[in-house]
Amino acid sequence: MHVRAEYLTIDPPRCIVYTQQFVDEREQLAPAPGAETWPATLLTTVLFTEETPDRTRVTVTSEPYGEVTSAQVEAFIRERAGMTLGWTSSFDALEAHVQ
Repeated sequence: MHVRAEYLTIDPPRCIVYTQQFVDEREQLAPAPGAETWPATLLTTVLFTEETPDRTRVTVTSEPYGEVTSAQVEAFIRERAGMTLGWTSSFDALEAHVQ
């Protein structure tokens, strides 16, 4: 699985905004693994909010971006729980590395 990201905004220490697409080894658009119907491009926004000097809240939002069909939006909405699990697992692994 290959993913291409284009960073649209990097505003330390507040946010990162980027688009992402599944691509093949030649960086050509490719279908999402395991999903017949999926938006070609997602827009992801990561916000960082300091809660205390040693604690930061990270808020991640992702949404279909660009030209999308209603079927692609519906597929994206159906998979929210899986995406939440994926992000949670990634942040758990990051936290284990930085402690």
